[in-house]
Amino acid sequence: MYSLKTKLLLLALIIVIFHTSNIHAWECGITLNGPDTIKVGHTITLNASGVPEGGSYSWFNTPNLVPHGSSAELKGFVPSFSDYIRVGVTYTTPKGKRCTAEKWIYVCMCYVKINGPEEVGVGEVVDLHAESDPPDGTFVWSSLTELVPNGSSAQFTGQVPGRVTIEVAYTTPDEKTCSDTHEITVPGICSVSVSGPSEVAIGDTVRFAASGNPEGGLYRWSPLPGLSSVGSSAPFTGKVQGYATVEVVYTTPDGDSCTDRHVITAFGVASINGPVCVNSGSTLTRDQFTIMTNPVGFEYLAIVSPLTFIISSQSEELAITASCGPGTADDATTSIMVINSNIKNVKSVSFEIPNFLNDVLKKIGLGDKTELSVQESLKEFKECCESGVFTSADATFSGDLSVNAGPFEIIGIPIPQKFKKWVAADLVHVNLSGGGSISIEGSYKACEECTNWSGGGDLTAGVKLGGTVKAKVPEVIVLKGEITGSTSINEKLETELTNLNISTNWGGLTGAVSGTVQTKLGNWGISASATYFDKGNFLPVTIPLPSLK
Repeated sequence: MYSLKTKLLLLALIIVIFHTSNIHAWECGITLNGPDTIKVGHTITLNASGVPEGGSYSWFNTPNLVPHGSSAELKGFVPSFSDYIRVGVTYTTPKGKRCTAEKWIYVCMCYVKINGPEEVGVGEVVDLHAESDPPDGTFVWSSLTELVPNGSSAQFTGQVPGRVTIEVAYTTPDEKTCSDTHEITVPGICSVSVSGPSEVAIGDTVRFAASGNPEGGLYRWSPLPGLSSVGSSAPFTGKVQGYATVEVVYTTPDGDSCTDRHVITAFGVASINGPVCVNSGSTLTRDQFTIMTNPVGFEYLAIVSPLTFIISSQSEELAITASCGPGTADDATTSIMVINSNIKNVKSVSFEIPNFLNDVLKKIGLGDKTELSVQESLKEFKECCESGVFTSADATFSGDLSVNAGPFEIIGIPIPQKFKKWVAADLVHVNLSGGGSISIEGSYKACEECTNWSGGGDLTAGVKLGGTVKAKVPEVIVLKGEITGSTSINEKLETELTNLNISTNWGGLTGAVSGTVQTKLGNWGISASATYFDKGNFLPVTIPLPSLK
């Protein structure tokens, strides 16, 4: 049936599928078994087996594929762009690991289907007809005494009570072959059949119906948890997870008895797992949860609630429920932490920024004349990380410098030798003023396990000198004389990673005196200057900022 090219393709696919499905088999493994060919219109059964046991199966969305947990039924059809039908299944282990196996099934391009009644009384004659595609082929029917074939049709006569299987083989004009079977029941003295659904959720109720022949008899249903009966009808409520067999015994008006059975699966949710936490305002999807049913294979019927999470508190633990039916008997729950990061708890943190301006001012006798006030606050809040809920923090440090002092009297300016006997420039007055501010912000990111700082500031103070020239002797008149001078002190603060860097600049201090004095000898201009301190920078200082964790 297969060409060399087809066999090589099948071998390559089998190798790929085998290799794929056995990678990481210690975490998740799956095998997919079933026929390698299928005829159009015929149904085959596929079986999957996953390890470790206890997981769930999700089949590919292949046309004409009907899943039943670890097995599935496929009805043959003609693919659009290939001679093969692709089927596959994904297995999810109890721990949430996933693996996939797939299979390509060759489609025999031949179709035949027998149409006709499924029940014939003893002595009754019925006609059967074989529908085929492509047309103009030949038909070969089963060799039975009850069956008279005639091309695509056949005539069947009911002879002996029981079930008869009739088969027809069809050969297309290009010699492709396919076949179909048709089962006919020839009722005896007593017959009964049970119809109803094959699955039910725990707590849900379905109904079975029995039909007996000849009519007018009595129905007796076998005891089963959740089953009640009223004549030929029997409502059934899922009570126990697993497979159950519904059995009815029918007794005809003449006293003959016959039995029929029907299998139904009662299922419920065994477990549900999902994200550890979410942020308030989030909406999840059902696919973000892993659901297991007992028995497995009914996960797609489970309903998850709630999926939207909004809270007004900082954090709240909520229960998530997966359910397949009414009531809570089949429910499974898991918890999820909902975090509202906008709600923060305010705490305090101790942190001190040194005031190096005072060290500079001590050199001119004005130490401890500045005031640096620091305010600090710490806000903690919960954060939803991948591995759980952790506490993050935001910190803010703000400081204000203010200085306004003076005048103070300090050393004088030396007068040149020729003027010393007449005048003096003592008691230099000093005025001090300045200010500035700093602002530093820090944050601890719990999900990243790190503390980040940013910000800084500038603090500046100015010093001005002032005074007058005074006569030492009465005969000398100071027509004009004044003392001048100024300097600045700057302190710069800036953050770098987890440190606060402080640099201080000193502009130096030079005083100058100028003026005119009148003596007996005439008017004299005087001038002098004195450098008290040279310009220079203080060594930079690095202060580690506190950890907020």
